[in-house]
Amino acid sequence: MRRGSQVCLWLQLVGLAFLSALDLSSAPSAGAATWYVSTVDNGIFTGDSWSSSFISIQDALDAAQDGDFIWIRSGIYIIESPILVDKHVAIIGGFEGIENHPSERPSGFYSTVDVNGEGAGMRITKDAKLERLIIQNANTETLDLTWDPDIAKYLLGAAIYAENCSLEIHDCIIQDCIADEDGSGSIRANNCDLDISDCQILRCRGGGMWGEALGLYFENCTGNVVNLLVDDCFGGARVELGAVAFNRCTFRKIQGTRVYGPLFTFDGDHTVSESKFMGLVKGYCELIGSTIERSLFDDFTTVQAESSSIYNCAFTSSLRITNSRLVNCTHVLRVLSEPIYSFSAAGSSTIANSIIWPANFQDEANMQIDSGTVVTHSLIYGGFEGEGNLDADPLFVDPSSSNYSLQRESPCIDAGTEDIDDLPKTDMNGVRRVIGSAPDMGAYEYSRLPLGSLCPLILSGS
Repeated sequence: MRRGSQVCLWLQLVGLAFLSALDLSSAPSAGAATWYVSTVDNGIFTGDSWSSSFISIQDALDAAQDGDFIWIRSGIYIIESPILVDKHVAIIGGFEGIENHPSERPSGFYSTVDVNGEGAGMRITKDAKLERLIIQNANTETLDLTWDPDIAKYLLGAAIYAENCSLEIHDCIIQDCIADEDGSGSIRANNCDLDISDCQILRCRGGGMWGEALGLYFENCTGNVVNLLVDDCFGGARVELGAVAFNRCTFRKIQGTRVYGPLFTFDGDHTVSESKFMGLVKGYCELIGSTIERSLFDDFTTVQAESSSIYNCAFTSSLRITNSRLVNCTHVLRVLSEPIYSFSAAGSSTIANSIIWPANFQDEANMQIDSGTVVTHSLIYGGFEGEGNLDADPLFVDPSSSNYSLQRESPCIDAGTEDIDDLPKTDMNGVRRVIGSAPDMGAYEYSRLPLGSLCPLILSGS
């Protein structure tokens, strides 16, 4: 067989395998049953067709077996008690009520689970998939826990609580939910393998006295969270133990309650990449043992990093690092009241290829770098001893508009070093990191080429 034919055959087999996996995730496989749920009362509730559909999601779950599918017609389903998902099923919403395959669903259609302000939405104890659902008006704020905030970690999530399972959530919306005091989370997962994508958590709150209400609360979980939006909520995320990767996520307009506490905690072998954190009130973000890359922390009060690695990130917040690495980052200093520093580095931290410079050239340095911190090939306001360090205006393109890329005359261009083991391969925008004789300082690599020439350069790797 010719090499070209072998390649084509291989591509065909890969394509067939991918399509097979896709079909199995969205439509019944051989031997699996489909159960139908609709708000239309036809007087026949066997659930085996649209014309005889159940009118209760729980009834469909009770009838289902492992491997079955539950298709839900678009509409509002008011529940009086949490939906119990204790079977390996796929719960798929957004149907018009005439489809034979999920691919036939009209775009923008969802099925809404309305908890009506009393109790939780779903409790999941076995592998499950949720797709095109809206869960709203859950309210589990029923206990007074002001005497013992640690109890909160064992409480259920308001919209979804899952434990000891694999959980897929795709294209779902959690909105207007109230979690238990002190942060049980609108979505709470414990010992789960997660696959969450294209979801939104909107206008959810909780919190109580300590201000730790959370959109997400994951403990000892693994998996991926992609393209998640958490907006206008009290609390962002608490991720403890395990290893969860967050990619292309946006957290904005997040606030705490009553007192200043952590609204974001990534504690463990977690990765956050290509994400945005914007607009935090009465709280801060803490990173412990995690990796953050190509992310923006804008209009934020404080980011605290301990034993973490930070690459290609831009900060307009206060930043404090302890025993951490800061590589190819841009930190714009803000004036804060003493003794709160806009930037501080302590312990055995290292800083390389980075820029630390005030938003306003007339501002005081308002920073502290301990002598134990190793700083190399970085531009530090006020200067700092170390190989290749500079103290000069970095010449940002337009700092007044939060554009911290570099002008052509910037002293940061080609002023970094490749002699570090964890030099990022790309910059914050995904542009190849080294364009020139050496990497640039900061989160953005300066390109000498017109925009139209960047794609061939990046693709060629030359």
